[in-house]
Amino acid sequence: MEIALGALIGYAIGAIPFGYVLPRLAKGIDIRTVGSGNIGATNVGRVLGRWWGIAVFVLDAGKGFSPAFFLAPLVAHGASLVPAQVAAGLGAILGHMFPVYLGFKGGKGVATSAGVFLGLAPLPAACALGAWAVVLALTRYVSLASIVGAVVLPSAMIALDRAHWLGKGVSVFGLCVLASILVIVRHRANLGRLAAGTEPKVGAKKKEEVPSA
Repeated sequence: MEIALGALIGYAIGAIPFGYVLPRLAKGIDIRTVGSGNIGATNVGRVLGRWWGIAVFVLDAGKGFSPAFFLAPLVAHGASLVPAQVAAGLGAILGHMFPVYLGFKGGKGVATSAGVFLGLAPLPAACALGAWAVVLALTRYVSLASIVGAVVLPSAMIALDRAHWLGKGVSVFGLCVLASILVIVRHRANLGRLAAGTEPKVGAKKKEEVPSA
């Protein structure tokens, strides 16, 4: 019961489409009709400006962090706590990617996944975010940075938290692997554009923009 409730809470919060709501309220824009059409922070930042993108990233990360770190412990204790946190985290990620409020068409889950693991596995999450920042600074490709971060996350968890995930943290590691796979799969179109050399970089002029992260 606690696990199911955690998943439901996580999904309900994760499905809140901040990347759709903020542009609609602030500028009257349906973000799904401009830029790449994605409700994620990258598209919002390209269309409305950097600070709007940062605001969406923070809010999306928060809707991953809060169910796993704050809300799941309210409904579960003892042996059921970690499974409930994992369920809440998975629910938040799936809610962002497939929000019921927008016909199950959502974002790619990078910020929300980051928020989940900052709550459940902060050190590996920090390593992944660090890798994301370095790759973005060097290449200016948000999609490539996101993919690299998704690969680094489970690798860092193995390297830094081996004893933990081999014990009670096995379910956390399983969620980590699943979230990384989902993020990479959601970037499959970006991978094709990266290979073709047509993926837009951060700071590219609007006339150069094509569907992106």
